[in-house]
Amino acid sequence: VLITGGTGHLGSLLAHWLADRGATPLLLISRQGLAARGAQELCDALKAKGCQATITGCDLTDPEQLDSLLAENPNLKHVFHLAGTAGMAPLRELT
Repeated sequence: VLITGGTGHLGSLLAHWLADRGATPLLLISRQGLAARGAQELCDALKAKGCQATITGCDLTDPEQLDSLLAENPNLKHVFHLAGTAGMAPLRELT
């Protein structure tokens, strides 16, 4: 299972939810990988639940990085795309 934005709030919630239900292995990606705030703690918590979890850095906007990640993980069957940034703006200004 691949989770983009895996070290963000939604990604970590989903990772815990999946781990609680026995999903393994989990591959969580973010631009910063293990350097992201709280990433090592997240990985440790998932492993404590018996989940094989890996956190790695990958910029999804870079086709070469994404191709490399997919080539290194040919058995991926599920992808949850939670990567993104949120900004505050009035609804009428969002497109």
